[in-house]
Amino acid sequence: MPFALELRAALAEAGMTCRIGLDSGPVLSGRTPDGGHDVAGVPVNQASKMAQDLAAPGRVCLSEAVAAHAGLDGFALVRHTVSGVDLTFYQN
Repeated sequence: MPFALELRAALAEAGMTCRIGLDSGPVLSGRTPDGGHDVAGVPVNQASKMAQDLAAPGRVCLSEAVAAHAGLDGFALVRHTVSGVDLTFYQN
């Protein structure tokens, strides 16, 4: 999580904002037909929903799994439903 906060700060210094969602768990990683790489799985989807669908620009969102291992100073509990999926996460 420190990396996400440092990345957000560095981007802000450069005049850019971002939304960051962090989750953990098993994912699938593999090559795409054009030779690139892709990652898929529930943690990827949840991180995307937290950051892209719910977070305001400049926010960092932590899933409950990540929050269990991180300091939550400055983070608030958020409960929301997106596309029929109940999400509980922390946002600063």
